[in-house]
Amino acid sequence: MFLAYVVYLALASEDHAWRIMFYSGIAFPIFQSVAVTTLPESPKWLHSRQRRSDALQALLRVHGGNQDAANRALKELDEFEEQERQEGLCQQQDEDPTHHQHPNQQHSASPQASASAPKQSQSLPLGDCNAVLATASYWRAPMVIIFVLIFFTFFTGGINVRIYAPTIFRMAGMGTRQRAIMTVVLGLVKVCSTGLAVWRIDEMGRRVFFTAGLGLMTISCLLIVLTTAALAGGSIHEHLAQGLVVLGCLGYTMAYQLSFGPGIFVLGSEMFPPRIRGRLLGAQTFFGAICLATTSELFPALVEHMGLAATFSIHLVCCLCCLAFLFFAVVETKGHSPETIRTRLEVVLFSSKPCRGAGHAYGHEAGAGSGTGGSTEGPANAAGSRGQAGGKKDGSILGRQRGPKFEMVERNDSMSTEMV
Repeated sequence: MFLAYVVYLALASEDHAWRIMFYSGIAFPIFQSVAVTTLPESPKWLHSRQRRSDALQALLRVHGGNQDAANRALKELDEFEEQERQEGLCQQQDEDPTHHQHPNQQHSASPQASASAPKQSQSLPLGDCNAVLATASYWRAPMVIIFVLIFFTFFTGGINVRIYAPTIFRMAGMGTRQRAIMTVVLGLVKVCSTGLAVWRIDEMGRRVFFTAGLGLMTISCLLIVLTTAALAGGSIHEHLAQGLVVLGCLGYTMAYQLSFGPGIFVLGSEMFPPRIRGRLLGAQTFFGAICLATTSELFPALVEHMGLAATFSIHLVCCLCCLAFLFFAVVETKGHSPETIRTRLEVVLFSSKPCRGAGHAYGHEAGAGSGTGGSTEGPANAAGSRGQAGGKKDGSILGRQRGPKFEMVERNDSMSTEMV
């Protein structure tokens, strides 16, 4: 995007600059196509297909031939696969109505239960509608969060500021050269903000960056609304209005890159296990393309018929709604497994008790790690033992957070969750 703005500045005086810009873009996909051929296969994908030796060779390429680092990474893949297996047991217990029965009854009913439980294969089969629906129902809370955030990604206005920056500056009264320069500055701010987000988002947490970004985006949007309304009414000097509009657009761009820019991809990768993550990424991309096409087509028509102030007022309402949704519904995902995130979001969105397997797979996880699932026979007992060892490590499933407060209640050797 920044390079596109630079090319726009360099060719601003040309009569047929758009032709040159389109032709110059051909080099980048060609270079990318050649570069992709040098990438190794994904070690995680190879490992999930039981191709450990190939996964090790791919890890050696990634780590520059460092055998120790590759072995450590392979061990982490083993541990992650075991974690996925435990989460699969949790999902199976949640869908299986017989898992509360006596262990002997469970054993006798296991063939029927396995037929009704969702499949826990390494990848989600496209042709199995029952498995797809069962998996979508189980992961409904994270899916609601990610698709609502994708909607707000495009309808809060950040993408329109980037696409229609020259039009916004023109309507504020800037000349051609000024618009080109300010557009390049906008691209530079975008690059720097993206670098800052990538550098600090893992340390400070995803929710912090989203909150800060949405707050700054709301303020910037309000500034543009007030300035353009005053400019249309003739109650502000034109040069002052131009400076405030530029300031609002810069703040908008920075806020977008601190929140939705890299954050939406991080959340999507942390909320779902690998076996369904790829398919959901495709669905998210498709839904995002629909939202992008809708908002990018509506924006110029709304500006033409309603003006900048009214159009950005709509974006302001979306910013406020997204800020409220983030505050009350979105939980911190840093350092938590997909199952832990799913359990917390089920309580926040649907006031549902977490599945008994989740409590046993991760212990009490409110810091106590007492592992009440130890009394259950078979897989649940193994999950409870694992939870007893890993309760503190994974952190609180339902720990204190902004928005709803939660407490863990122990009843009859099982875990339940209440909202207080």
